[in-house]
Amino acid sequence: MTKRRRVSALPGAACGAVLLFAATAQAGQDRPLPLESRVPGGIAFVDLGPPTANEARVTFNDHRAPVLLRGGRRVAVIGIPLDTPPGLQTARLDYADGKPATTLVFEVTAKAYDEQRLTVTNQRHVDPSPQDLERIAAERVRIDRALSTYSADQEPQLRLAAPVAGTRSSSFGSRRFFNGQARSPHSGMDIAAAAGIPVIALYGPSDPVKWGPWPAGYASAVNPWRRFGTQRVNNVTLMQGANACVPCLNEGCDRHIGSFSDCLQQLPSERVIAVLDAAMRTSQARASR
Repeated sequence: MTKRRRVSALPGAACGAVLLFAATAQAGQDRPLPLESRVPGGIAFVDLGPPTANEARVTFNDHRAPVLLRGGRRVAVIGIPLDTPPGLQTARLDYADGKPATTLVFEVTAKAYDEQRLTVTNQRHVDPSPQDLERIAAERVRIDRALSTYSADQEPQLRLAAPVAGTRSSSFGSRRFFNGQARSPHSGMDIAAAAGIPVIALYGPSDPVKWGPWPAGYASAVNPWRRFGTQRVNNVTLMQGANACVPCLNEGCDRHIGSFSDCLQQLPSERVIAVLDAAMRTSQARASR
């Protein structure tokens, strides 16, 4: 038998972000939490009452949510996916001793995210081919497996700061439309910034002159990149496949979005690892000065 319980917000909660990993807090670890916002792409805090010896497990959309200790009470931190429709949502509260499960009910309200409407000439970007759908389904399995990984031995840092200062060129949650058809919301945050952090960029079909990262401190009006070859300017190392056809500007060697690019597939991993190792050693040396 499952009991139903309606839950309300904890005091002082305002707005939020998305959780990708979940863990149960250990005593004494009171790291700051994200701000609450019960909207698609936000977070819901659910009060479970004072701690007891009976372990509580909270599941939402078949994924476990962390149960943390805050202010002498247990709090479930539930990430709300961007595609969640507004309205009442339910999470399941189970107990280790076999006590009947409880259904936690909370409400998600609508949020108007920015919209980006694009007109594209390649119809496969709008209506994927059967081969594209097969690839997408395989990738979805790998993504879901990664997001379903749950670690209970430590509490992660859930309240994150922006990694660099800069213009947010494409914000989290933005709605995208290709030729009038809705696509998946933007689940990341794009920040336009040259912060001096070492960057290793792998290039194949794309033209580095057009799409290469801008190096920090590069003030010349001349484009820093050539079309061909592995090159380095200031903090950016641009590695390019050695095939004679690069940059071909095609969507893979079979000229569709689901095909592979040999120039990237054949880029030796040893070369990439060596460049990464050199960049890390340089950064560590600068940090120790």
